[in-house]
Amino acid sequence: TSGVGGAGSQDIIDGGGASRGGDSAAGVGGSGGFGYMGAADGGAGGAGYVGGGGGGAGLEESSSLNSPLGSDAGGGAAGTSYIEPSASDPVVATDSTGTPAITITPALSVDASALTAATVGQSYLTTLQAGDGTGPYTWALTTSSTLPSGMSLNATTGAISGTPTKAGSFSFSVQVTDSAIPFLSATVPLTLDIASPSVPAPTGLTHSQLSATGWKESWSAVNVASSYNVYVNGKQINTLPVQGTSYVMTGEHPATSYSVTVTTVSTGGESAPSTADVVTTPVVLSTPPPAVVPLSVGTSWAWNGQYGVPYNPLQLQAVSGHGPYTWSVAQGNLPGGLALSAYGIISGTPTGSDGTSSFTVEVTDASGSQATRTFTILISGTPSLSITTMSLPSGIAGAAYSTQFSGVGASPLSWSIASGSLPSGLSLSPLGTLSGTVTESGTFSFTVQLSDGTGSQVHQNYTLAMAKLGTGQRVISWNGSTAIVPAFVHNNTTYMPIWYVMQLLKSQGIDSTWDGHDWRLATSLPANLTNITVGTIGSGNTSLYLNGTLVQKVTTEAATDPTTNLPTTYMPIWNVMQLLNRLGWHSSWDGTTWTVTK
Repeated sequence: TSGVGGAGSQDIIDGGGASRGGDSAAGVGGSGGFGYMGAADGGAGGAGYVGGGGGGAGLEESSSLNSPLGSDAGGGAAGTSYIEPSASDPVVATDSTGTPAITITPALSVDASALTAATVGQSYLTTLQAGDGTGPYTWALTTSSTLPSGMSLNATTGAISGTPTKAGSFSFSVQVTDSAIPFLSATVPLTLDIASPSVPAPTGLTHSQLSATGWKESWSAVNVASSYNVYVNGKQINTLPVQGTSYVMTGEHPATSYSVTVTTVSTGGESAPSTADVVTTPVVLSTPPPAVVPLSVGTSWAWNGQYGVPYNPLQLQAVSGHGPYTWSVAQGNLPGGLALSAYGIISGTPTGSDGTSSFTVEVTDASGSQATRTFTILISGTPSLSITTMSLPSGIAGAAYSTQFSGVGASPLSWSIASGSLPSGLSLSPLGTLSGTVTESGTFSFTVQLSDGTGSQVHQNYTLAMAKLGTGQRVISWNGSTAIVPAFVHNNTTYMPIWYVMQLLKSQGIDSTWDGHDWRLATSLPANLTNITVGTIGSGNTSLYLNGTLVQKVTTEAATDPTTNLPTTYMPIWNVMQLLNRLGWHSSWDGTTWTVTK
């Protein structure tokens, strides 16, 4: 492959033509062989393959050596150059022997040193450079390569540009082709690193509300922040993410310097620390304890009042001590009708006689300390003693009875029977309540006495009628009023005409309708419509509705109303009681009297 080609072989026996000299890839071809005994010419010289000339002529051995059998032979032909120009080739330079001078062209090169890292969301531009070729160059991605999302390759300039949308390390291959004939091309593998966007640190750190043991640290908001972390002297001190733009430091030491930094926390991670805010807590100076001010009642007087007119509420005030405070009457009495609350408020409507009342209040604070102050209140305008109840409602023997006497005068008022007798089963309390269950019927006369706080007395005569229940009658009692209604008992259940029950409800603001099958009640009062099931509704010929909801079916009976001698529908009282319970009305039944209370 290099040097001189080997010599051709010799024709020893018959003098034929010697063989061709050996070829050389880079040097001179070998010399031709020679005829040893014959007259043939020597072999042709070997060809020089690349850059070498042809070999020398073959030696005529018959002239250089004695040939015993014949004359000298002629020399071999000169070796030829292996690469020769043709008519269609460009002009090729040759050396002094006429041999072409061949130039070896190196491969294309690509300079990717400008391919620096990119950042998500930020504009990017870099240009690849080609060398060792003939421009202009053409750039392209290889078939199996793709650029990161948001990026592109300029086929003319080799520029890679765009705004990346995803972080990571991305590998791809670029092929560049020059303009030579024939053209040269090169393929180079590349890797582009794309980083997540950096998170900005907070700015504007400042402190306020500085004390010996703490302060408030504040900073400017960062748009991308989901929260913040606070560091003091390089150590994170918040145990939970800080959502706002301030943080209160507590439990620090007096006369100490602290370096405060804050970082931003976002989906892109945590930022670098902010510029530090250096805070120095002040020195604690010894100060004498404040003078202890004893607890006292600050209010010095109370305004007067007028009988029967609501008293303008008076809030007593405590001085010093530790709240909360509790107030009470330590000695004496407030005027009748007035009272002192535990919160220190005097209020009410005076009911006592003319005159001045003196009393002492006491206040107790949270530590148990106490203080007192004495007040006087003058009440004027007490009316003359009188009884204002002029007559009494009638009652029914065997039914509960209750009524309240009323009167005016200096407190306290006291009621009693001055003469005559009350019906058996009734009694009059000192507060003026006449009540009981009458056991006899008839008309009863008696005199009531009212005494006031001054010792004055007045009297009033009364007549009370107590009716007797007839056969088939029962009593409905509500709000102190009574009514006798027809009734009958069937299967141990008492029935009353539905019409009378409707009148009772109407007097209490509840409207109802009856069409012979459905009894519907409508009211604005709160109604309990829970626990209504098929089992609780039951069955019967009459449906009971409350505000449009079916709550019960009952069995009613048709009978004659003895008062009107007309047929009417009777309803079981027990079922009506259950219906009223859903409105919060309570009622009781003792076999004779149905008592209804709200």
